[in-house]
Amino acid sequence: MDKTPNPNHPRAFLCHAFEDKEIARLLAEQLQSAGIETFFDEWSIRAGDSLRTRIEEGLANCTHFLVLLSPKSINRPWVNAEIDAAFVRKVQGRARLIPLRLGLEIGSVPPLLAALHCPAISTDPESIQRLVGDIYDVSRTPPLGSPPPFAFPVAPRSGLSVAAQQIARYLITHSEHGRPRDPKATVEELRRDTSLPDEDLLVAVDELERHSLVHPVRAIGCGPLGYYAVEPEAALFLAFDSTFMGWSPQSDALTVLAELINSGDSWLAIEDAAARLGWAARRMNPALSYLIRNDVILPSRSISHPFLTRQFSTSSSSLAFLRRHKG
Repeated sequence: MDKTPNPNHPRAFLCHAFEDKEIARLLAEQLQSAGIETFFDEWSIRAGDSLRTRIEEGLANCTHFLVLLSPKSINRPWVNAEIDAAFVRKVQGRARLIPLRLGLEIGSVPPLLAALHCPAISTDPESIQRLVGDIYDVSRTPPLGSPPPFAFPVAPRSGLSVAAQQIARYLITHSEHGRPRDPKATVEELRRDTSLPDEDLLVAVDELERHSLVHPVRAIGCGPLGYYAVEPEAALFLAFDSTFMGWSPQSDALTVLAELINSGDSWLAIEDAAARLGWAARRMNPALSYLIRNDVILPSRSISHPFLTRQFSTSSSSLAFLRRHKG
């Protein structure tokens, strides 16, 4: 009775001509030792067995039909009959047909098998090992590496060059608290991460500075660029957090503002609000920057590291701002 092919427990039927017995035996032994149950006439057909019955059973139960195609085998009627039977099982999805060329040119492969990949086989261990891997569906594709530094999400409609966005990405993803001057990225760090040549780096930083997104830290003797580090401005987080961090400071700002208005209190303690929302300073600070930038809140002058301010109260425009943007 037919069994459903199981790639984890493959069963091979090895078809060959008598003249190719020596390499067929070696191949069958190697397959057996690799955990592939192999139908091979020397051990699969015993004295007194019906040849036709045993061969039909071997064909019916195999998950992989291997045929050694050699100048001697391609014209053997018995070999061709077994190929025909295996082709039917292939069409029915019951077995995988694998032709193997043994000293046979690719142009001499029978037309029925010409559309299949027909690798050459030899006694070389590497050749047999490749066949074993194919039977077990082992991929020969090299491991997938990490994307290069220049492959990263692009901020839609940012209006900035790709090089400028590379630098923005580095500053955004390496900031610990999401506030101005965090981090102070050295020129060497930017070179290493972006792989940009100095000429492109200079143009990109200048582009970001003209948009008030970064602050180059200049000093005498800083080399051809004229600065030794680049720091983010608050506006950089507002422009790129949604692209590189997965949250929107603008939407977060409305959430924070609603926290205070809905509480009915005069002041909102930032540390407490962050704890309720489950946000670290890295997410909270850009939201506060957005509110402060738009004069929507009145921040206290006291500093509470790592937050921009300890607490804030509403301004005369807070409620109108919330309704306008929530609506």
